[in-house]
Amino acid sequence: MNTPYQCEIILTNISNQPKTVNLLFQIPNGAIPLKRTKYIESKQMRIPSFHTEKQLMQFYFPMDGVFQHAQSNISLDSVVIAKSELETLEVGRKRIISKVENF
Repeated sequence: MNTPYQCEIILTNISNQPKTVNLLFQIPNGAIPLKRTKYIESKQMRIPSFHTEKQLMQFYFPMDGVFQHAQSNISLDSVVIAKSELETLEVGRKRIISKVENF
C-alpha cells in the first residue's frame, strides 16, 4: 500500500520486417497512476525488425486488497495477435513467502 510500482510491457519483433502495432494497456484496478501514466492507454508503436521495445506503467495502490490486472493486447491490422494473462494482485503490508523460488 502506498508503494510505487512499475510494470513493463515488452514487445519483440522477431521478423525481418518492421511492424507497426497497436498496444492497449491499463494499470491494475484500484491503482492510481503516477508520473505520465494513464489509467488506460492505446498506443501505436513501430518496432524495427529483430528489435525489442518496452512500455512502462507506474502506479500505486492507496489501500490493501485483491485487485485484477487486465490483459494488455497487441493488434496488427485490427486483429489481436497477442495478449497477456489476467493477473490477480494481492496488495498488503505483510510479505508472505509461499515458495522460495518466488522470493
